[in-house]
Amino acid sequence: VILTNPPFGANITDDIVITKEDIQEQKKIIEKNKDKNYFLQDNILTENDLNYKVNARFKIGSKLTEVLFIERCLNLLKKGGRMGIVLPEGVLNASNLQKCRDFVEGKAKIIMITSISQDTFKSAGASVKTSLLFFKKFTVKEEKKYSKIKKQATNEVNKKYENEIKKCENLKAKEKKQKLKKIEIQKETEIKKIIKEKFNYQIPIAKIENVGITTTGKETKNDLIELLKEFKEYTKNSKLWETKYKAKSISED
Repeated sequence: VILTNPPFGANITDDIVITKEDIQEQKKIIEKNKDKNYFLQDNILTENDLNYKVNARFKIGSKLTEVLFIERCLNLLKKGGRMGIVLPEGVLNASNLQKCRDFVEGKAKIIMITSISQDTFKSAGASVKTSLLFFKKFTVKEEKKYSKIKKQATNEVNKKYENEIKKCENLKAKEKKQKLKKIEIQKETEIKKIIKEKFNYQIPIAKIENVGITTTGKETKNDLIELLKEFKEYTKNSKLWETKYKAKSISED
């Protein structure tokens, strides 16, 4: 399980590289947790990573801190693992972050979206409109199902456009390039549509104004408590959690 409120709104620029301190710090974390079966999968730093661009280690292609955190957290989760993260609402609807949404949808189920008041973090000096997002990384069964659907959808759409692509061979270079690009966009859109139809599941969405804190930091009414009760009942009825893990504390300092 990962619960996090990552920094967002900043960019990890190309001049930010992996340092000796980063490598040493990771070694300390691994050493402190060697008896807890804690591991970092394929992201363990070595001397070969020294001075390597941090953002180049990520696949989505964004330099935004919130996007890098999403990718990192999903990669760290075990199959069937759960994640709760505070994110700016733009991640859900900004056109330039479609790659991020595609990455999430190909690795995890969105199990809850809670839009919270813009004043929630005002007492801490932040005024960005945020949401609480909860994900469940695909189980082995879900991963296989998603991959199968994606493969079938891709084959179906590719076959549909075979003749249209062949016709492009007789076009002039510039026109051919433009036409093929247009076809690729159409294919991508249709593949996504088929996947959404066949890999369909319910996503509860809530909007909460009273989150237990005022703009000055004082305690107030908290509707999240009632929402939690409703969500617990929902998870029970929908049998959302098929995989159970024993809790392990991970030391970072």
